[in-house]
Amino acid sequence: DPANRAVVGINGADASPLLIGYCTQKDANGKVHGKWFVLVTNASSPTIGWIAQSDADAADNTWTHLAATYDSATGKIALYVNGVRQNTFVNTNQDGSGVTGWNSTGNVFIGRGVWAGGQRADEWYGGVAGVRLYTGVRTQPGILADRTFDNPGRLFGISH
Repeated sequence: DPANRAVVGINGADASPLLIGYCTQKDANGKVHGKWFVLVTNASSPTIGWIAQSDADAADNTWTHLAATYDSATGKIALYVNGVRQNTFVNTNQDGSGVTGWNSTGNVFIGRGVWAGGQRADEWYGGVAGVRLYTGVRTQPGILADRTFDNPGRLFGISH
């Protein structure tokens, strides 16, 4: 899929201050790769965004558990794909630090975000289940527990 897709977004006046989703990137040879990502911006009309993205390409037609954390005390973001912390970052330090997010009070959207003056954007194509928001920073054991609980094979007997 060549389009960017938001699994979860938060409303902002101009753009989503937080997005978790899918994006495409070209490598040095021009080959397109699909990646999972979390984006945190510095304001409702952002001048900078920080990204944590999947180390490997996103797998097509495969159930995937995504989790993201932002620790305002340390300025770190993290993305977890199927419970594994990813180590690829854009505009951050090598450990995901250097992020200065802001306290948004916007609505949470499932399956889209907003861009370009608050316009609906990055609509998700596919199913979304088990969306949770926590206060504080979720630990890896907690994220793994969520992954186990949310697995459609466990919930509905679906093989994937």
